[in-house]
Amino acid sequence: MTSADPDVSISAPPPAATRASVIIPAHNEAGGIDACLDAVLADPGADSLDVVVVANGCTDDTAARALARGGVVRVIDTPVGSKAGALELGRTNTAAGHRVYLDGDIVISRGAISATLDLLDRTGIHGAAPAIRLTPPDDASWFLHRYTETWARAPYFERNLIGSGFFALSQEASDRIGTWPAIIADDLVALCHLAEDERATARDHWFVHELPRTVRDVVTMEVRREAGRYEFETWAAANGRAIAEEDPGGRWLVDLVRDPRAWPGVATFVAAKFLAKRKARAAMATGTVGWNQVRD
Repeated sequence: MTSADPDVSISAPPPAATRASVIIPAHNEAGGIDACLDAVLADPGADSLDVVVVANGCTDDTAARALARGGVVRVIDTPVGSKAGALELGRTNTAAGHRVYLDGDIVISRGAISATLDLLDRTGIHGAAPAIRLTPPDDASWFLHRYTETWARAPYFERNLIGSGFFALSQEASDRIGTWPAIIADDLVALCHLAEDERATARDHWFVHELPRTVRDVVTMEVRREAGRYEFETWAAANGRAIAEEDPGGRWLVDLVRDPRAWPGVATFVAAKFLAKRKARAAMATGTVGWNQVRD
């Protein structure tokens, strides 16, 4: 899938000069794209950004909502529902330089993009993101709030984590990756091309990773995450890449269970992970799991 595909429409060419490109893959994000764009366009440096919404396989009015912003937002519209394809369309239709990849349902703090780009301007930094906020809906169950509290204490949130809906890459990092592979875990693809000392976090800024409202929906989310890791491991082995090691292991959970108040959250977290691993293996075996991507 390329911009030369007659079914792909591009609302406008790239601007002559930009500080960076913001690429927003969006599949049926009519419910969230307005808030996402409001946050992006509120950035103090928004005038120097090429903001591109890649509406892929949408059956709602995501593209129309983005087009309604006028010339401050470019829209690439493709009938193919593929996040990897959307990332690639964004990459190949933006100017060389820093690129921010932002999911269409993500909300960010004001100035998060500028702060992240400031980090990329530093020598030796090729991947950056704001801090992540895990946020359950207001009407989420008591158990889901305990699950969120547990997950938020995982050690990797204290490291220079990128992914989960927002990451920015230098041109050098983009060159290392090349064409985005058609797999679920695009964040792991980015991570495996970056050493930890090449990544940085804008700790004074954040983006929201909103969780589902029920534990059942959390398990479904975790199934996609686990399936993405299994698929990534297969891709990495075939392409001679090192596995991105972001799994903190279980030692932190052992430390948590010393506090009886943490038991409900730990139990929910472990149960969700256990069920997800089983379901993900079964789904991968039958090809019934996906995350807005198309397999060849």
